[in-house]
Amino acid sequence: MPGSSGELHWHPVTSCPNNKSEIQERSTAINCTEKEFYMCLPSENFTKLKEFCYHDHIGTTPGKKLK
Repeated sequence: MPGSSGELHWHPVTSCPNNKSEIQERSTAINCTEKEFYMCLPSENFTKLKEFCYHDHIGTTPGKKLK
């Protein structure tokens, strides 16, 4: 089930893509636009993986964490 943290809307996943074609496939699946980039990262406590689209630098705004 998708979730959100601040302005990020994320999707839980069991693994992250391993190559460029898998990244493109996941980017399309979660509807990243041409102005957004696909990202797959662990949660803050490293217990889950989450994928999302972003259009700005991550970590530049205090308090915007994936929980």
